[in-house]
Amino acid sequence: MDLRQLLASQGRQTRRNRQLRPATPSKRTEVWYRQQLLELVQTMRLVVEEEISNVSPPMQDKEGDPPTGLFARAINTAMERAIERISRFIPKSMLERMAVGMVRRANQQNHRQTTQAVNAAIGIDVGQMIERTPSVAAQIEAATIHNANLITSIQSQYLDRVRTTVMQAVTSGQRHESIVASIREIGGVTESRARLIARDQTSKLNGALTKARQTSLGVRRYRWSGANDERERETHRENNGKTFSWDDPPPTGHPGEDINCRCVAIPIIELD
Repeated sequence: MDLRQLLASQGRQTRRNRQLRPATPSKRTEVWYRQQLLELVQTMRLVVEEEISNVSPPMQDKEGDPPTGLFARAINTAMERAIERISRFIPKSMLERMAVGMVRRANQQNHRQTTQAVNAAIGIDVGQMIERTPSVAAQIEAATIHNANLITSIQSQYLDRVRTTVMQAVTSGQRHESIVASIREIGGVTESRARLIARDQTSKLNGALTKARQTSLGVRRYRWSGANDERERETHRENNGKTFSWDDPPPTGHPGEDINCRCVAIPIIELD
């Protein structure tokens, strides 16, 4: 039952099209998710950097070159110890709980904001009606799986990059101090990726849930609302204020679909 049918069933009428407040990405969810991901990365960094730093630099031979075979074996052993420790400190179940927690928090805000917006506009409580429709449930399941995979990739990509960088450094005869510095640089890049994932996925999920809930209410069109700052894409700035249909997205995709998109969809309720 969409909003028009719901109004008719209650004997209520209105011929004015209404514009509702949009559901916005949850800043609290983004902050929580970012903290969880950064703690994950920082734990891995601590373990790996500690293990590699504890490897004794190799003795020099008469020509001044280190015995790379012995050093490579020691580094490889240190990496194996680091991976084993990380698997104990950060089990797969913990990564899955992070994904579930992020999706649950984002969904709660999207549901609350959508319900409040409809209630304020036409005085109808649609909370139960839009709580977990088939399309909402599908988005929740897809986002949970996707984010669990993303979190797992943070861990696997970090360890793969460290291992590759370390072994290349050893075979090329780099000094121990240089190897440790390279590992720290990889850790910093991984932390930046974690921040991006938290910000991007929070917006993407809000956009997907917004579409699912609006269309379940019979909302066919929305007005694009952009961030209106220097970081906004030119193509998104051009969309600002324009009306689009959920079944006919603009070339940019719907709000929130582009990476790091902060735009939102203002629903237009057409009751006449």
